Amino acid sequence: LDNPKELLWFYVRKAQAEYLLKFNEDFKRTVEEAKGLILEDSPVEIRARIFLYDGILERILGKFEHSVIVLEKAAELTRDQDLLEIYITARSELAYTQSLIELFESSLIDLHQALLDAQSSRDPFLIALVNESYGALYGYMFDYEKSVEYYQKALEAYRELKFKPYIAEAIFGLASTYRYWGKHDKAIAFFSQYNDAVNYSPEQSNSFYGLYGLGMSYAEKGDCDHAFEEINKAIAIENAIEDYVAELLKRKAVCQATQGNYAEAKNSLEKSAAILHAIPE
Repeated sequence: LDNPKELLWFYVRKAQAEYLLKFNEDFKRTVEEAKGLILEDSPVEIRARIFLYDGILERILGKFEHSVIVLEKAAELTRDQDLLEIYITARSELAYTQSLIELFESSLIDLHQALLDAQSSRDPFLIALVNESYGALYGYMFDYEKSVEYYQKALEAYRELKFKPYIAEAIFGLASTYRYWGKHDKAIAFFSQYNDAVNYSPEQSNSFYGLYGLGMSYAEKGDCDHAFEEINKAIAIENAIEDYVAELLKRKAVCQATQGNYAEAKNSLEKSAAILHAIPE
């Protein structure tokens, strides 16, 4: 493509597809290439969408503070434009990222405004997107009943819309909430549902998150034999998320120590520590 604007649109749509299919490595390359092609006169919508995906990418990479900065740029660019979908998405993603670093007050303010705007638009997808972010936020605030309530609202809407990537995300959110709530059997059931739900994508590494959840849930339940099975499958996946692997290894170590395998437990803890020390944040 010789036209700079058309080329940027190509990268925007490519990034969108790769994000939804969870092709994380391809998504990372596409976003980095797109950022290098932005010009001062590039359309606001294109710049905002690239900032949105860059913010999401930074969060995936564990760079939460920079993710907040970039997502704020995307929201600010579209605040007074006729680009409500990007604005609400950016505010929802921003609130979710803020909740990861426990900026709960800021998250609640952002989500409240995003929900008002989404309801005004009467767009069921945008409303569901905000409800999903509320589900995540209340989970991190330990209000598990509200978390489940909002995730269920989002899941019902996504199912009506038949938006498979978002259905999978909402199921994963419910599974995670039940896990943190200590309702391990429900968590295991939803993580198993998640593994079925991500079959829409050919990306094999998508199953990592489900295996992670199953491994952690079984271990926390005290079912170490099943935990070892799921943890080992998760760790063996290529391009597994490093900080998640570190958590799996810590949980594996607890199970190993419980069974009296102290040398193996120490080895698992040393591997976990090596991973965490290599991650700046």
